Amino acid sequence: MSIWMTIILGTVVGIMGTLAGAGISLLIKKSNNKLPVALMAFAGGVMLSIVFFDMIPQAYAFSSLNTTAVSLLLGVVLIGVLQKLLRAHEKLRGNDHVRAGLLISSGIALHNLPEGLAVGSGLADSAYGLSLALLIMVHDIPEGMAMTLPLKMGKVSTIKIIMVALLAGFPTVAGAFAGRIIGGISQSMIGACIGFAAGAMLFVTVHELLPGIFRNKNICSGLFHILLGILFGVAMIVLI
Repeated sequence: MSIWMTIILGTVVGIMGTLAGAGISLLIKKSNNKLPVALMAFAGGVMLSIVFFDMIPQAYAFSSLNTTAVSLLLGVVLIGVLQKLLRAHEKLRGNDHVRAGLLISSGIALHNLPEGLAVGSGLADSAYGLSLALLIMVHDIPEGMAMTLPLKMGKVSTIKIIMVALLAGFPTVAGAFAGRIIGGISQSMIGACIGFAAGAMLFVTVHELLPGIFRNKNICSGLFHILLGILFGVAMIVLI
């Protein structure tokens, strides 16, 4: 697939999925603090299933066990360092709902970069890249909803919410471009890119998306939504 088609697909995956989730949330008339937590738990479960049941096996298929293991570890470490640097300089203003929405959106933006990397590198082998793109786009919908609901509850205007959704989805485009360039080198590099992206997405999911359920009093509900997300993710992988 050409570079331009990769950029277009990266845009569709990163922005349209998040925007679709934002649009659904804006149509919801009543919401509460529990719904964003449930959505993030569900989205986290979907991502865990994609990482463990799709991306890691594919990284191994394209490269080797050693390459997959090393790239997975690099993804965890480098994104962990980047996340720490971003948090050190983070100054969020506004009420509790606005801060929650911006924190969620920053976590989504952070892991959209490796999502794009995985899609872009996978597009060097079009069959896998297209299926992964569809999986990730569906996964981005509940993330967009979870990001939008707190902002809506914080009385943020619709225009600003849409702008935040666009900004959160944009790193996917940059990641897709970089992944397509690197993944075009060899089959082994495709596997390394997918492994790196899997590690990065695993870190952000465990460190950013899921901890909110443990700050919520109803942990059982959060765990249920994680399990529901995993089952839904597995179903998508089988069907797609």
